[in-house]
Amino acid sequence: MEKRNHKWSLHDVVKETPDAITIYFTTGDEGFSYLPGQFINVTADIEGTTITRSYSLSSSPREPNPSITVKRVAGGLMSNYLFQSATEIREWNIEGPFGSFVLGVDIPDHVDPTFTSYLNNSKTR
Repeated sequence: MEKRNHKWSLHDVVKETPDAITIYFTTGDEGFSYLPGQFINVTADIEGTTITRSYSLSSSPREPNPSITVKRVAGGLMSNYLFQSATEIREWNIEGPFGSFVLGVDIPDHVDPTFTSYLNNSKTR
């Protein structure tokens, strides 16, 4: 069984829209494998309280840097914290991957990565 607790570092933050960012992680030498549709838990200390939130992986498992896309929510403790602090967080506390709502088949190399992202996000609609 793969290790479920990880200490990752930040690779990049991309502002997708005024209220959505994608956070790309560096996993270091430990590696990380997952299936389209799985999610991770992100834990942070915010205002003296340990907060954990689940985020679907928005990257393809073939990409070198796993990512999550975070939508800012009015009054959302974690989403607002990540918007304000993602570029300053040195060490990310990650747990996962989790989830059994997965595609269950290999995606051929010639499939557009947008399709994989669509599959990841369509389960919540």
